[in-house]
Amino acid sequence: MIPPLMLDVQPEHWVLDMCAAPGSKTLQLLELVQGTEGQASTGLVVANDADIKRCNLLIHQTKRMNSPCLVVTNHEAQSYPMVKRTTDAGQELLQYDRILCDVPCSGDGTMRKAPDLWRRWTPGSANGLHPLQLKIAKKAAQLLKVGGRLVYSTCSLNPVENEAVVAALLKHCEGRLQLVDMSQSFAPLKRRPGLVTWKVRGKRAGSKWFDAWDQVDPSDPDAGGLVESMFPPLEGSETALSRCVRVLPHHGDTGGFFVAVLEKTAELPVPASHVSQNARKGHQHTDNDKSDHRDGPAPTPAPAQASAPAREQAIPADGPECTEASVLETTVGPSDPQDQQQGQPEQDGMQEQGPEGILPKGQDVVAPAAPREDQGTLDDTPPSRTVLDPPKERPLTKSKKSSGVDPIVPVTDLDLLHSIGDFYGLSALPYPLHQCLISRTPGAPVPKKLYYISSSAKELLDADRRGSLRVFSVGVKAFERQSMKDGSVPCKFRLAQDSVRFLAPYVSKQRLALRLSDFRALLKHRCLLTTGNESSSVPLLSDPAAVEDLRSGRCGPGTCVISIRKDDTLEPVVESGLSLEEFTVTAWQGAKSLNLLVGEVESSKLLDALADQFGPAETKQNEGESNEVSHEVDEQENASEC
Repeated sequence: MIPPLMLDVQPEHWVLDMCAAPGSKTLQLLELVQGTEGQASTGLVVANDADIKRCNLLIHQTKRMNSPCLVVTNHEAQSYPMVKRTTDAGQELLQYDRILCDVPCSGDGTMRKAPDLWRRWTPGSANGLHPLQLKIAKKAAQLLKVGGRLVYSTCSLNPVENEAVVAALLKHCEGRLQLVDMSQSFAPLKRRPGLVTWKVRGKRAGSKWFDAWDQVDPSDPDAGGLVESMFPPLEGSETALSRCVRVLPHHGDTGGFFVAVLEKTAELPVPASHVSQNARKGHQHTDNDKSDHRDGPAPTPAPAQASAPAREQAIPADGPECTEASVLETTVGPSDPQDQQQGQPEQDGMQEQGPEGILPKGQDVVAPAAPREDQGTLDDTPPSRTVLDPPKERPLTKSKKSSGVDPIVPVTDLDLLHSIGDFYGLSALPYPLHQCLISRTPGAPVPKKLYYISSSAKELLDADRRGSLRVFSVGVKAFERQSMKDGSVPCKFRLAQDSVRFLAPYVSKQRLALRLSDFRALLKHRCLLTTGNESSSVPLLSDPAAVEDLRSGRCGPGTCVISIRKDDTLEPVVESGLSLEEFTVTAWQGAKSLNLLVGEVESSKLLDALADQFGPAETKQNEGESNEVSHEVDEQENASEC
């Protein structure tokens, strides 16, 4: 798809997809961030959606990547939390290099694949979505780094959802955000420039058209729901808006869509209207309360009823110029409305954001208490190259489950970490084992599943000390608890296939290399006999080197990582650039057999990939079955002659 490509994502970038479900564009972003096969990526993709069911769909779509660089969050995009992280220079806002805003829209550009839109479409569809789209775009501009790139896209052709939102965003940012000219990029793509003028129609059927905002009479019934930001700008920004990209359905026999690429040149200013006298008073009152209760427990803060932009921008910073970054540095507390309602009775419906984030008259803002100095994170231990450095005891990073998601729990059990590290020989990991493993089951003596996360995902979780992010999913399943009655396997956890492509290069024990023929047989039959006689349904392991590894104990009982042995027959294929690392699976070595620990669908895909790369498997005929096989061959030859 075009919008993710226009982001120009690099493997080291932190990317935020604000309205990610169902996940097709997120999958593209993951492929770009993941980079070269076999290299650890320092980038991150945060995929957000406001609906829990759509978050599940998002996880299902991105599961094929099994990336430890993916974090799925559940927030309303217009109220996405602002997170601060601690650096050598102090605390700074956590911002993103690339942000994709594929906002909710009327979808009238998809009229080819959804013909029912012709009878359902009304002007009110776009007019009703315009305020939400503008709020999401403004929030994205706050979350974007200086020098970063923001892509605003819709599958609509209505200028009220497209150019009007971009023009209002540029006006709000006062020159700190600029449209990028993409006319020379993606040359084969047929497109049209953005509109510079348009008319706006009321939401009622048969209502009249308006050319400009000054023509709108508030008492006119046809003007219901219209706001000034829906109309073309009057400041002469025609040249800027023409840099937007419009793709019409007949250009490439596709759906119609709109894309605007913007870059941030400086931190955004805070309009004076966003600073209320009551907010100043509330902030001063909060500081006095903190000083009065320094030696005792602080009073419970009252829940703030203001909208997210008001909470983030209500308190001005000192100095001649007040930017949003400086304001947010002085503001604490989660910015999502649902985060404020933690521990309160559920209320019907969501509180609506006020216009421009202005606080209601007479409403004071009281900031929650700052986090304790002894509050732990996922990375409290000093950096070290040793995998099994003992971690300190620390509380959960996110201990509240009232948000509807499982908490994130760092793994601190030394015995568990030692058993995993010693059994699989994980001595060459880029960072200690306890820093890249988490669980989602608090209070369990032995977690059922352990998840592997990247260093960038760990950094994000560490920065979210207050737990304002509702993390729906993070990392990939790395280890799963197993039970052995006889105690023959010292490790309680088996390696999961989901993370084998990331962990296999660091596994120095429990490895087994098979010849290509044996590897095919294991994928096909899902089992190989290691001792005894070959049966009709289960073949016998025929690789002498692999048999010797099993007998000598170099690969003991339990989970093992199985790959293809590189020999003379595979040398020409490997020299052509093919990597054998992608053909790596996990299996269970029992007393007499090897059993595949891969799903049938994935093993079938691996067999097809082997056939594409190395050709079809050679058929082996035993002397006792020659009659039946020869009869089938005769039938095929007769059919071909006919």
